[in-house]
Amino acid sequence: MANSSENIKNYSITLLCIIASAFIIFLGFYLKNTAESKAIAQKEILTKVEQKVDNIYEDYKSLIDRQIFMQERIEENANSAGVLLNEGSLIFSIRLMESENMMDPAQADMMVIESISEIEKVNPRLADIVTAFNRKYINSR
Repeated sequence: MANSSENIKNYSITLLCIIASAFIIFLGFYLKNTAESKAIAQKEILTKVEQKVDNIYEDYKSLIDRQIFMQERIEENANSAGVLLNEGSLIFSIRLMESENMMDPAQADMMVIESISEIEKVNPRLADIVTAFNRKYINSR
């Protein structure tokens, strides 16, 4: 009996060692696969985050580029309006000075023509209208 009980004890220990070894091997494979899965998942998340950051950057850059473009257009339009206002008031002043005999008509005509050429650089259609008024004014003297 002692021998039989010793054999059962040895078989039990052997079986326990086999089960423990199998569990350790299974646990190793599971942890390895879990670590690989986590690494793959982390890489996928990082890739998605990079793509979102790139998209946000491109959207922001596009927005800034549009704002810069619009500001440049506003500045150009403001400069053009300033030129038109300046030259228009200059033409009005020249004709007023001419009508008050403060300026020679020939000199006034030359200055008005110079102002019209400045207006033409900014707005050719408006320059055509001002030219027509100027001709009418000159012809009516």
